[in-house]
Amino acid sequence: MRFLICFLLGAAMWAQEASPYVFGFLRVNPNRKQIPAAESEAIQEKHMAHLNQMAQSGALIGAGPLMASPDLRGVLIFKGVTLAEAVKMSSNDPVVTNQRLKVDLADWMGTPGIGDALAAQLKADPKAKYAMTKHALVVYWKTDRTPADLTAPAAAPTLQAHMAFTKRLDQEGKFAAEEPMAKAGWVRTQAFEWFVAEGVMPEKK
Repeated sequence: MRFLICFLLGAAMWAQEASPYVFGFLRVNPNRKQIPAAESEAIQEKHMAHLNQMAQSGALIGAGPLMASPDLRGVLIFKGVTLAEAVKMSSNDPVVTNQRLKVDLADWMGTPGIGDALAAQLKADPKAKYAMTKHALVVYWKTDRTPADLTAPAAAPTLQAHMAFTKRLDQEGKFAAEEPMAKAGWVRTQAFEWFVAEGVMPEKK
């Protein structure tokens, strides 16, 4: 199982060979109310149409639900647009306008090539069918011990240990509590099962 590690620490300036994206979540809206099942299904259908529209525009390159989370319901990954543009597009989603979910996005530096294979497939055939596949998504939530400047020399040893650790866990296909940034108290980690279309996550080289 491949891992996608999301750093909710601001831009990952230390990352090598990283590409800029806008990454975030659709979260439960605290004002969410109970509605009839038929109404909920209609909103969900419009939500899927809105996701497809953003994907066809080329801006949304990855999206899918998270399993077993009481708050985080889905992931959104944008490319080639600003944070403000991504927020505007996703805020027009019917699940957002109907106060079912809310948008939480941020600039993010991530693995190059996310979404490229699926985008090429859809460009060649806009009606192409694709399967969903499961990935592990590990979120790093910052704590009150997160350094204010992750590019400072004092942060380098922990970040270097972290990069070596993530490379090893990706090769081994597992995540462990020995994460250097977690041991240092810089982050609180949380792992989810994430379903996304095949071709979104780049293949290992």
